[in-house]
Amino acid sequence: MPRLTLSLIAMLLLCPLAGAKEISVTPNTIANAASQLNAGDTLLLQAGRYTAPIKLWKRKGTAAAPIVIRAAKGATVVLDGSDALDGLTWTKHKANIYKATLDADISQLFCDGKMMTAARWPNAHMTDEHFFNKNAAMRVHKVNVAPIGTIVDADASAARKHGSYEPLPEGRTNTQSLAASGIDATGCVAVMNIGSWMTFASRVTAHKPGESKFTYDATFADADANLRRIANELHPGKRFAKMNTNYWHDHYYFLEGLPCLDAPREYWYDHKTKTLYFCSPDGKSPARHALRGKRRDYMLSINQSLRVKVSGLDFIAAGFAINDSLHCTFSDAALYAPTHNKFQLGKLGNFNLSRVWNRRGGKSPATTGNVIRNCRFSFLDGEALYIHGRDTLVENCDFRNVNYS
Repeated sequence: MPRLTLSLIAMLLLCPLAGAKEISVTPNTIANAASQLNAGDTLLLQAGRYTAPIKLWKRKGTAAAPIVIRAAKGATVVLDGSDALDGLTWTKHKANIYKATLDADISQLFCDGKMMTAARWPNAHMTDEHFFNKNAAMRVHKVNVAPIGTIVDADASAARKHGSYEPLPEGRTNTQSLAASGIDATGCVAVMNIGSWMTFASRVTAHKPGESKFTYDATFADADANLRRIANELHPGKRFAKMNTNYWHDHYYFLEGLPCLDAPREYWYDHKTKTLYFCSPDGKSPARHALRGKRRDYMLSINQSLRVKVSGLDFIAAGFAINDSLHCTFSDAALYAPTHNKFQLGKLGNFNLSRVWNRRGGKSPATTGNVIRNCRFSFLDGEALYIHGRDTLVENCDFRNVNYS
């Protein structure tokens, strides 16, 4: 047989792309496309807003022929964890606050493409200049005068007397006292930076308008088991008790709930009645705006897979999860508001985060070889990226406006 023929046969047998296919999809045709991917295949996403999650399960590429998921050249691809809230019947609740009934729960509201703020006191929005300065966006708890289960309100200037590292900005808006606010905080969510570096959320059990203190559920019943375990250590005689009773660390708090709704861009969703309350940015009927509600945590999940490369996809109101997978690369993505708490759904504990997670092998996390590169994470709650596993590379990423609560 001629040498040229032998060489051609060898090339065909060894070529890693032999039989590889490119699957081009749109938002209307993407369903189940990921389940067709094998080594060397490419899932090519055309421009558009995708609301059907991409899920890979036990898909395996090779070093020479990885599985590729990417945006088409020049295409803007958005994976969106929210749904349009169209056709709602809005009625006026009071002043510039409107309300409407939803057919399904939401955990976050977006108006004209921007995240809104859950109704809170003191008023603050993540785009505010001093939002992450606790002395500008929160109130202070007088630690020495109340045990666990009680908050006594004070101004941030009180914290300055005890060596707070953050300044008191000019023009700050958190100078109003709880007593002067006129709010009845009963039933609200109290987000409390008690226990030194630890922050907990619990339900306000008793408060009256004009009072400077309130009680909250010290059992943290609406949190998850892990947070309840940690919070239990704040009680007298427990491991973290001194952090809550001694004033060696400033303690802060803010409130969330319908009674706090009084400013443009604020909303509240009552999951028990499926009622959405909203004060739009211009104070006019929300029907004038394009509204979307977050309903999905992950728009991309890679599970028990090998050598998958994802690039050029943007995320809104949702993140991604790489679970028990090796040598995967996630790159060139912008994630806007990918994670948010579930307070408005009655869940005050941990919530789903963008993550790279591998089970423990023996006494240490398993080696992953995964890469997160050239990504931006912005305007979100919780950690921007949770990593469990050795040899995970995070390179040239931008994290900003992180950890709302």
